[in-house]
Amino acid sequence: MHIFISKEQREKLLNQHLREKNGKIRNRIKSVLLSDQGWTYRSISEALFLDEETISTHVREFRDKAKLRNNFGGSSANLSVEQSDSLVNHNQLPRCLQRGS
Repeated sequence: MHIFISKEQREKLLNQHLREKNGKIRNRIKSVLLSDQGWTYRSISEALFLDEETISTHVREFRDKAKLRNNFGGSSANLSVEQSDSLVNHNQLPRCLQRGS
């Protein structure tokens, strides 16, 4: 599937690929660039040793949202500040001094 990125976008992606340390992001960039050159998702997945659905997701997310990074923010804490502090302090005690040991 062609997504027809502009020449400027292509140049920006190529430069970002050269600077990027995160291999997963480099694979996303390569997926987008190869797709734009007319490679099929199957060909890209074979070349990058990734699942075809993964390639499809990378290209779709870039096309729809210009997304190259995962936005995993984690979950919110369920402990109060006091409970978190207590847990940290407890875990710093030697095992023999922890309650219930």
